Amino acid sequence: MHGITNQTVADAPPWERIGEQVRADLEGAWIAARNAHVDYGVLLRHLPGWQPAGVLDTLRLARATYPKAPGYGLDALIELCGIDLSAVPGKRHRAAYDAHAAALLLLHLAGQYASWSALVAAAVPPRCPGTPSRRRTRPCGEQPGLNRKRALRPGLAENRREPPGTWMRNRTGSRINPHGRAAASRQLGC
Repeated sequence: MHGITNQTVADAPPWERIGEQVRADLEGAWIAARNAHVDYGVLLRHLPGWQPAGVLDTLRLARATYPKAPGYGLDALIELCGIDLSAVPGKRHRAAYDAHAAALLLLHLAGQYASWSALVAAAVPPRCPGTPSRRRTRPCGEQPGLNRKRALRPGLAENRREPPGTWMRNRTGSRINPHGRAAASRQLGC
């Protein structure tokens, strides 16, 4: 899809040489990405102790803003929002182009919210930096099952404090996490 090969990055500097500059550039900044908890987790593994001001997830924000959208891929959302990409240099599925398109999408989605707190409530994944204060159950970006002692358990009070839309009920009435289950969520009208 992206066309990046080992030859493409053969002349790129190693992480050991640029890691501290990346940390300095990101320190105290808000980061935004599609499925942002994944990017945040990768950055945490490469930058131990690093803490951004917050994490905005454009997919989560798009689902909250347009719950009945026919699709949530970048192309579908760009078309739905009527965003003109003709001035964006490069081509689709290249980092700079996709990041620019995602930034324009983020600006459009953010414009649909009356306040920063409303935007944050819709866009920050649970347990990620920037989430309104509450007890954390599993750090954002940590893969499920890696820390079983802090994993979500049905019935715990902190599980019920998640923002609306974080949890939904499946066909049998059990609570499930909708991440990665977009088709089921739309079918259930969540």
